[in-house]
Amino acid sequence: MLGLQVLELYNEECFIQNKIPFLFEIVGAFLLCIFFEKVYQNIMAEKAPTVFIIMTMGVIFCFAHKMNLLLNFDWAILIVLFFRLILAVRPLKEGIVRYFCYILDTLAVYLFLNKQCFSDGDVTVKVLFVLLILWTFHSVKHFFPIHYFLLLGLIILIIPMSTSPIDWSSLAEFGEKISGKMMDASYTLTSFINTNRYETGYSSLDVSGGKSRKNTKPQVTLISNERPFFLYLDEETGKRMAMRRTLYLVGENDVEESKIIDWLTFLYNNDVTKEQVETFSQVSEIKVVYDYINTTDLIAPNNSISLSNEKLKIDNSKQEQHRKGYTIKSRYIDIDYGNPQLKALMQGVGQNYAENKVPYSELVEYGNDIYGIKIDNFITEENYCSNSICSENDDYLEVTGSSSRLRSLTEEITSSLDNNYDICKSIESYLRQYPYTLDAVGGYNSQSTMSSTEGMADIADRFLFESGEGYCVHYTSAMVMMLRLSGIPARARYGFRYTYPLEKQDSYIVGGNCAHIWPEAYLEGIGWVPFEPTGAYSTAEAYTWHRTTDMESYIDTIHVPAPNLSEAYQQETTDIEQKQSLWIYVKGIIVTLFGTLGFILLLLGVNKGIKHFKYLNSTPEQKYILDVEEIKRRVIALSQKEITDRGLLSDYLANAPEELRGELKKVFDTYYKLIYSDTCEVKLEDNRFAVEVREMLKPKSQICGKELHLGVFLKGMTKKE
Repeated sequence: MLGLQVLELYNEECFIQNKIPFLFEIVGAFLLCIFFEKVYQNIMAEKAPTVFIIMTMGVIFCFAHKMNLLLNFDWAILIVLFFRLILAVRPLKEGIVRYFCYILDTLAVYLFLNKQCFSDGDVTVKVLFVLLILWTFHSVKHFFPIHYFLLLGLIILIIPMSTSPIDWSSLAEFGEKISGKMMDASYTLTSFINTNRYETGYSSLDVSGGKSRKNTKPQVTLISNERPFFLYLDEETGKRMAMRRTLYLVGENDVEESKIIDWLTFLYNNDVTKEQVETFSQVSEIKVVYDYINTTDLIAPNNSISLSNEKLKIDNSKQEQHRKGYTIKSRYIDIDYGNPQLKALMQGVGQNYAENKVPYSELVEYGNDIYGIKIDNFITEENYCSNSICSENDDYLEVTGSSSRLRSLTEEITSSLDNNYDICKSIESYLRQYPYTLDAVGGYNSQSTMSSTEGMADIADRFLFESGEGYCVHYTSAMVMMLRLSGIPARARYGFRYTYPLEKQDSYIVGGNCAHIWPEAYLEGIGWVPFEPTGAYSTAEAYTWHRTTDMESYIDTIHVPAPNLSEAYQQETTDIEQKQSLWIYVKGIIVTLFGTLGFILLLLGVNKGIKHFKYLNSTPEQKYILDVEEIKRRVIALSQKEITDRGLLSDYLANAPEELRGELKKVFDTYYKLIYSDTCEVKLEDNRFAVEVREMLKPKSQICGKELHLGVFLKGMTKKE
């Protein structure tokens, strides 16, 4: 009962009106769990491993959640899984049940007396309270006569309850935490079953580049008052166009001060004015709220100037775990690296750049003039003059583990170029020829990861010369190593790459499928510059804020054909994948698949019966709404088109059979009156007409016996009236 009250916070209308069906769903889920446990015991001739039972229920949960079957059956499965995990501690089972009952008693009394909960007078609530009291007495002793229980239950049922509103604020947070933990457990279980495949999501550089799959689990939420797009004037058409913004979020320990100093020094030395700066950069602000992610990293936009939390500067020196709800407010320089003018400036720095350190006072004044930022708020003159904030790049030139063929390929691509920026763009362009896939392999050594130079070299070598396909881990490893072999400091950055929608929203959800790793090159006189070698994503030129008539790269990039893969290697890869099957779980997985399939078929039948029962016991207004929903589904089926439900029935009317549009319009007009008018009542004739139209929209294979079915149905509906 207490669980129902918590769950009402997520779906108030459904839970308040359907408590009894939900209780039956919990009982059904519990019996289903027992059924699978017995099946496993009989097949395995031993006590069924808890992991197989939980895995089976997890599969059913995913299906029920996806198909939205039986109202709230997915929640019922989650509750049963929670108690099944508790009861898995068999030696303490009786004690756990007893003390859990006491905890529920305490919680119920506290919520009733202090939070005015369970005061809506619902008989279901009272009955469940009686059951809780019976459970309590039973857990203490078994000598209480039955008339004690009956008398106590009668007293509770006749006691009036308060009608004060319920305050759910405290339980809302608790329920949200439980839901988050359940989601985390489901992902842990998935990774346990599929040990040879990763899911996309925020991570460190400790990734190997093995098989992966897309994951849309929310990881961070972005909150910004700025428009999610840039407006520009298309020179060819003369029309104003909108370009969606693309944001790179990077995981760091703190603001990278040297990066800001390098950028401002680059602009200062090139005499870039405020008007010129505004064509390819601007200062922006954004809030990053952590969702289902636990990390010590501060996830913020690339080129962040300041990071704060609740108006205070963030101190991440303790490396504490940041969990759901943690919020970072970032002020950052948003740079359009695809802007032609900026590209020309970067190309013009040249290979023989002579460093010219700008006086501290002049740089402070310059930063304030062009961006309105006060450098002296986060960088002292002492630190600036002592070079304590200068970039240390020696580690980013390490090439340990690079093969001779990787060195030869790098030289072939870059030998004719004498500008570091051109070299970076050439390598980026070359790597983008390789196909993108999540069904990839890592390095030759299964332990190779991007956290070490040897690991990146191994991943890059196999990607470039054998597998020939991969995702961001492979592209970035290859570009970092090739840049270093060219004498350019390079590093890999990890976080998210998010492209905003064109519609402004209150918040923007960044899922695990946006997780990304990309390379950055340190160009003398410029600083760290990001590149995008991953073929599945656009380069900076494609989403520049101010397009020109010529969007082709302004440098003559060398295109070296990608190597062909040998048939022997492809056969070897197939053999390796076959050997990675989890043979130890074969028996359990087979039982899971067949058991789940049988249950799903049963579930579909029961679901159909419940819907029919619910319809027969609904009011005329509810029946009419259900009929319209069924009509919409049948219009979609007959038209064989995807119709987005925008709340406009005219979309369905336009795709309905022409000979029925008159009848449909009449049904939809009554529906609008029912929804938007407080005085509209649905008559029996309206219900009958809606049913007739609904039956007319049946597929041809179901037309036979239509009159009989319709007659029986209308007869039953007349009796109900």
